Amino acid sequence: MSSCFISDLHLDHKREDIKKAFFKFLESEAYKFKNLYILGDLFEVWIGDDFEDDFTNQVISKLKKFSQSNKNIYIMHGNRDF
Repeated sequence: MSSCFISDLHLDHKREDIKKAFFKFLESEAYKFKNLYILGDLFEVWIGDDFEDDFTNQVISKLKKFSQSNKNIYIMHGNRDF
């Protein structure tokens, strides 16, 4: 199985360019890999697991679609900058 590791995307509703690049990655290059590891700092700010808005729902929807194509997603919560 092949794996891909990403980190420090700092997705933010104010940075449409980063969001579009991430979505393009999920719809193209990421499909080469069976496992996607997200190693922290996916969002610029983490308000909590129960926070919901249009932006986070878009990200969740794209990740869900990716995982439903027989792909595994592993997420390490938190900040790894320290």
